Amino acid sequence: MRKHFLIVFLIILCFNLSYAQKIENVHFTQPNDSVFEIYYDINNAKPEQTFIVRVHYSTDGGKHYSDSLKNVSGDVGKGIKWGKKKKITWIVKREKEIIKDKIKFDVRTRISKTNETGTFKDIRDKKNYKWIKIGKQTWFAENLNYTTNNGSWCYENKKENCNKFGRLYDWNTAKIVCQKGWHLPKDEEWDILVNYLGGSEIAGANLKEAGTDHWLSQNTDITLESGFTALPGGYYLNGAFSNIGMNCYWWTSTEFDKINACYRFLLINDAQINRHIYYQKTYGFSVRCIKDK
Repeated sequence: MRKHFLIVFLIILCFNLSYAQKIENVHFTQPNDSVFEIYYDINNAKPEQTFIVRVHYSTDGGKHYSDSLKNVSGDVGKGIKWGKKKKITWIVKREKEIIKDKIKFDVRTRISKTNETGTFKDIRDKKNYKWIKIGKQTWFAENLNYTTNNGSWCYENKKENCNKFGRLYDWNTAKIVCQKGWHLPKDEEWDILVNYLGGSEIAGANLKEAGTDHWLSQNTDITLESGFTALPGGYYLNGAFSNIGMNCYWWTSTEFDKINACYRFLLINDAQINRHIYYQKTYGFSVRCIKDK
């Protein structure tokens, strides 16, 4: 049977950055139906600069592009240095069925930036918290662990879990628990963070902490781009605790109705950050404070 190889066009989008780096000499090979090898050069960059490189594809002539590809390796992701003969390998069969249509690739780059960081002391109990500036927002880089008289819990009522993952708070408590100068973020403030990190399909990988100090297994597609260090504190409801080490749940300050409020969550081995319109306010979720404007 005659082998039919895909006709592949590649286009490059290069953001207009301060030093106007260029992606040039792009070409590819296709060793078999399920693998693409894409080559490129990054030119006209400062020697100290590093870049974040992502790859997208289109099967409708470039009208619509996918989210960035996940099953890629090589010179892709964060910390890519400028130079020639860069290579990205995409394992198609791990991400979708074999593509039979004409396909276009869009390779995007932007300069890697070191986010501003610091520490904050909660004057109520003298605990110190790390914070990080992501875009124009300043977030806690760990979950809040402030003890309240009611409306909050340590997972399985063990203090060591609070020390690792922070406390779990019902919604009414979460609304008021951040120290003065900080607040529980609105749903719209989470949107700003997610969009800054590339959208809901990939932002979760940019938010999670790497390694297995807190996660039960190593997450896939971790980029360490944001420094947010999401921790899987699980949740509480009616005396029962679930999903520690596996999932993150955070309250937003956005109310849905008298019984429910909006929240965000991350799942282990999933690059997405998920948005549910509402959950019951009696659930115990983690809290990430955001700095007042």
